[in-house]
Amino acid sequence: MTGRWRMLKACGAIAVAWLGINTSILPAAEVIPVGLTDVTASSQQRPADNTIDDSGLTTNGSGDVVHDNVSGNMWNTSGSDVGYITFDLGSVQTIDFIQIWNFNEGGGWYERGAKTIDIYTATTGTLASPDVGAKVGTITLDMANGVSDYAGHNFRFGPFAPTTPAAYDGGSITHTSFKLPAARFVMLDVQDTYNTATYEGTGLSEVRFLTVPTVDPLLAYNFTDAAGSSVPNHGTVGSAGNATTSGSASVGAGSQPFANSDYVSVTADGGLLSTADVDAVDSLNDMTLAFWIKPNESTSQNWQDVMGDISVAAPNNATGWNIQMMNGGVLRFRPWNSSNIGEFNSAAGTVVQGEWAHITMVVTGLTEAGTHDVTVTFYKDGDFLNEVTLSVSNIMAGNTAGFKIGNAMWDGELLADYGDVQLFGEALTAEQVQKNYLISLIPTPGALPAGLALMAGVLMRRRRLA
Repeated sequence: MTGRWRMLKACGAIAVAWLGINTSILPAAEVIPVGLTDVTASSQQRPADNTIDDSGLTTNGSGDVVHDNVSGNMWNTSGSDVGYITFDLGSVQTIDFIQIWNFNEGGGWYERGAKTIDIYTATTGTLASPDVGAKVGTITLDMANGVSDYAGHNFRFGPFAPTTPAAYDGGSITHTSFKLPAARFVMLDVQDTYNTATYEGTGLSEVRFLTVPTVDPLLAYNFTDAAGSSVPNHGTVGSAGNATTSGSASVGAGSQPFANSDYVSVTADGGLLSTADVDAVDSLNDMTLAFWIKPNESTSQNWQDVMGDISVAAPNNATGWNIQMMNGGVLRFRPWNSSNIGEFNSAAGTVVQGEWAHITMVVTGLTEAGTHDVTVTFYKDGDFLNEVTLSVSNIMAGNTAGFKIGNAMWDGELLADYGDVQLFGEALTAEQVQKNYLISLIPTPGALPAGLALMAGVLMRRRRLA
């Protein structure tokens, strides 16, 4: 399918919009369409292509995207077959949202519409024979109404923190408890329909897949291309963010849950990964830190340095920010302006000795003037952990020290391994946090093993469709 795109340019900023999709309705993050390249079905009286070509879709005066009741604009199976329909996304994609307009033929035939649908996904194979794994989950699709301006049913995947709105593009939203794995192929396997009396097959009118867009970090270290003590930065500030290891800090590779990164190990006091001063990451008002961490010593101790961007004049006299591990596996974020502005603690047990965890800290309000709130939201493995808000009257001060992993202050450093370390120059949404975590688990396309679908490091049972 060829997507209908237009470029919008306003106030010097360029945005890409999908015609007919109102991305402003979803809170906290925009969504963008995932391109569909092809579709097939177990049987078809009317072609499956009708579900991806926008035929029958219009936008009404209220801005709702609605479908007509003309059967020639829909897919339906032959005879009494309920069957399945499989979509090709063209490449492995993360999917956060599916819009479905059920079969909507007038004259009562809309009761043929699908009711219960099992979802399967695959990263490899072909459209005719995708290498699907175990069933990902089941959805129940609302019945259409047979009118000429029918609004569809939307499914939002995964336990997100923001409140889901009641409708999107005019259609109701169901918030599922399961997440979809990244996939190239998505199969919707219809189990039953609303036409239980005569059971005259089934069908759908239109299907769209949407994703939460990713954000590029300023600093990003995956350690796979480190050369000796030199560690290239893959973030947007480029070579200005290149880092160097020193002391006991060294790059290694081994057993780990994340796919596209090696890791740096700090094995003794004095171990450090550091950058030169990078102006773009100094004095950020809002920022997000995301990293894998595995402590290799007891988490029942205090003041163990993890990372920071901080200049130290003397003990308890610093500028910038730092993260330390506290007793009980707590991670503490501290902004500074000579004195400590506040202490923001994660929940107990955030990190555990000998265990990998993906940590995200979303920080807002660091450099606002006057009395204001600073908030740090903690996530572990993509899921919300806890949030701390403090009212402060000071701002975080900039510094010239550069970003560091390891001994960033006057205390000893945590002996730990770190992977896929990122610093973003903005506050990520809950959806973006979760997506960033999931992406770290997915091998790049060239590294995907044939016949496997990966989700959160779990190998799913292989099932090949005939």
